[in-house]
Amino acid sequence: FRVFARVPEVANALYPVALLQEGNREVLFAHPPSTIEFQVNFPASRVTGRFGMGSKSYEPPNATDGAEFIVEWIGADGRTVPLFVRHLRPSTVAEDQGSQTFDVPVPRGGGRLILRITPGPNNNLAFDWTYWTDVRFVP
Repeated sequence: FRVFARVPEVANALYPVALLQEGNREVLFAHPPSTIEFQVNFPASRVTGRFGMGSKSYEPPNATDGAEFIVEWIGADGRTVPLFVRHLRPSTVAEDQGSQTFDVPVPRGGGRLILRITPGPNNNLAFDWTYWTDVRFVP
């Protein structure tokens, strides 16, 4: 998990997670459905990072129907709050190709931060080669 500033508490994925090279960046490949969870019991005001779909997932003849990237917060009270949601469709939307970024505030009071990836709109896992990288907590 060296592509993250902190080691996650839990990583769950249907398929094995792996460190891979995407372009000039090392990424954590996490095919959907997957979750990566951090226990946030340290000072953090924001979380930033990169995510995307491997270029081979949308280069012909491959054609992913996309995937959804979610950053959510589970507070000490157990309530889940979505912080960021983005559905990538790189086969049909050029702006969705390549590395994407997120930068969101972290609620106060401690809790768990979840990085979640779900399959595309048709629940089709084909070519959903997705990743996270450069995840950092800002004090």
